[in-house]
Amino acid sequence: MYRTIISFKTLFCFLLFVSPFVEFVIPGGDMYLACVVGVVAFVGVGLEAKGRQNTFVVTIADVLFWICWGYAVIRMPLPVDMALCIKLVAVTGIWCYCRLNVTPELRNMVIWWMIVAGLGQSVIGLLQGFGVLKSFHSEFALTGTFGNPGPFGGYLSVVIALLFSYVLQEKLSFAIRGCLFVCLMVVSLALVLSDSRAAWCAACAAVFLLLYLKYLSGKRIMRFGGFVLFAMGFPAVGMLLYGYRPDSADARILVWRVCGEIVSQYPFVGVGTGRFAAYYMPAQAKYLMTATETTRRCSSDNPFAYNETLTVLCEQGIAGLLCVTAFWMFVVRGLKSSYQSDNKSVFLFPVVSLLVFSQFSYPLSIWSFVCLLPLMPAIGLGRGRAVRWRMASWLNIYHRRLLSITASCVCCALLVFGFVLRWRSQVWINDYSVFATSSERPGRVVGWFVRHDPFLLACGADAAFLRTDYKLALTYLDGLNHYTQAAQWNIRQGECYEGVGDTLKALECYRTASRMMPGLMYPVFAEFNLYRKENQKDKALLLARKLITFRPKIENRRTRLMRKEAWEYIRNKARSWSAAF
Repeated sequence: MYRTIISFKTLFCFLLFVSPFVEFVIPGGDMYLACVVGVVAFVGVGLEAKGRQNTFVVTIADVLFWICWGYAVIRMPLPVDMALCIKLVAVTGIWCYCRLNVTPELRNMVIWWMIVAGLGQSVIGLLQGFGVLKSFHSEFALTGTFGNPGPFGGYLSVVIALLFSYVLQEKLSFAIRGCLFVCLMVVSLALVLSDSRAAWCAACAAVFLLLYLKYLSGKRIMRFGGFVLFAMGFPAVGMLLYGYRPDSADARILVWRVCGEIVSQYPFVGVGTGRFAAYYMPAQAKYLMTATETTRRCSSDNPFAYNETLTVLCEQGIAGLLCVTAFWMFVVRGLKSSYQSDNKSVFLFPVVSLLVFSQFSYPLSIWSFVCLLPLMPAIGLGRGRAVRWRMASWLNIYHRRLLSITASCVCCALLVFGFVLRWRSQVWINDYSVFATSSERPGRVVGWFVRHDPFLLACGADAAFLRTDYKLALTYLDGLNHYTQAAQWNIRQGECYEGVGDTLKALECYRTASRMMPGLMYPVFAEFNLYRKENQKDKALLLARKLITFRPKIENRRTRLMRKEAWEYIRNKARSWSAAF
């Protein structure tokens, strides 16, 4: 039995920390990883419930977690996002399994697996920097397997916070501390080269907190000096980071201002769980109508708030933010107490690093980070003090065990169901896009699942557009608008409306895309091209002149070709006029 449990814990940790390496390699990999991890977690919950005499110990941390989880579920609008539902179920499995296995064995196993995952990402990133491996992004050299330097650096900052706390532990042997120090240097080098300001801030915040608790918290003078140093250094560091890349910083500030507009419209309960992307771009289009030209040009197609506190505030409102804040305040306080009583419980610093990173990035949109959020608090808090409450007399040990096993089986069935349907849906879309299936429409169950998954809706719309099935593409794009709105999808809708001959709706879609991203040149060119096809010469000429003087956010070969075509149209018109006279 002991060997089986250890092997099961190893499988659980392996699936958690292999996520960063495969999430962005497999199309829709986050969904599959969530299903597999959730199934393993709930199987573990069932096994633990079967072998225990007491399976219903509830602490304050559990109560706060379930309040946040329940509020997120209640605030999920229709149509539901099946991918989000599955991730919520998987997060529940991780929390329950870890709370039932608050043991030094699982804690040490998670720590070592986290270090190995961070070291692996660092090696991949450094090899990308030296040109041995190809980066996952055309504009950045170091991305690891995340496809972007921001999440890559954020993951490394969490690992650095963990490594640094262990390097300073005097009880460890010199050989182990030496190995950990080498790992720390490798991960730190990759973090520096990642060029992620948010990750730098997160790592520095965790290191500063560790040094403060270990060396300064017991002395009043040193504590006051540390506070003064932090108060003076924080604005100075902020100014330096802003000056390092002001264009990127201005774009973040624009996003946060638009988020403020969303919060002002839905202050108390928010727009609904997982609906930030559906409300942000329309709000940005409205905000940019009165903004300066510089602000308008720094806008982009953005589905993230780059601040998870603002994401929660926009989606859950003030009520949801209060629930989440209460949970994390209790978690940080509990992890601090655990560290001060037992230096081996060091999850406080990775949690702080992740929380700081989340104020400048989008970790809640990446499964590799999402699975860490319940994992580290659930293990680091320990067993805690049980909440005393009156339990029904019929709910004896047998019924508690039966309830836990039944709930685990139901959740496993839901996750397996979601995994199979996602797989079948992707297979159908792939076959449909390459004309490998004779079916022009999916089956009833697969079609329902596609309509309730934003990733599948986007894939289905692209596949239908490639097959020139514009009506099906428009159906999927209309469904996608419930979950996310973006300039690129409005452009695609305009092209589909052109395909079915609805010129007025096509023009409206192009203009909507221009309002969302005033620095994007293609919607103006698409509108010009449409007027040219409709032989509306005056409007086409007006837009051709606009294209010539247009200053796009990013100048590239495509914008130069569009400008060249506009020049040729003007020249041809000038020649025809001169020949007429």
